[in-house]
Amino acid sequence: MPATNLRSARAQIRAGLGWLTMRQSSDALGPHLGIYADSLILPGIRLQVIPEADGTGDGKHSSLCFTKKGTDFTPAERSTVIELVGSVVTVLRTWDSLSHGFSLSIDRKPGASLLAALNRYRNGCPEHKSVFCSSHGCDWWQTGHGKLKTPAGWWH
Repeated sequence: MPATNLRSARAQIRAGLGWLTMRQSSDALGPHLGIYADSLILPGIRLQVIPEADGTGDGKHSSLCFTKKGTDFTPAERSTVIELVGSVVTVLRTWDSLSHGFSLSIDRKPGASLLAALNRYRNGCPEHKSVFCSSHGCDWWQTGHGKLKTPAGWWH
């Protein structure tokens, strides 16, 4: 991978990791499935940052998930991704978590304001008593998710 692409890919990973400690407003809602970006590491790969999800359920670490549309990673692609992520953050373990993808448990715990936003989401809509207001997007859901801050180029 050319040096320019490596710098861009590392910057993208750092931005996603930065989200874990980005200060969130007191009424933001944090999506339990994290945030997404089209990865700069390899074409056709989606990168996902998921707080408090590392396959162990201990809630002490987060995950970076990588999926490739319609096909599995080759061993060389998987090695490239793991090596690149390892140059930015400590990788605790790898695990197969998705169809056409895999996850890396990383040594990064979400900050207090993101944890609070996640908990507000998990507690559900006060009016509808559900986290599934997203199907129709009630005012609580739309407003709370609209207030979630994400790095440029990332979405939820």
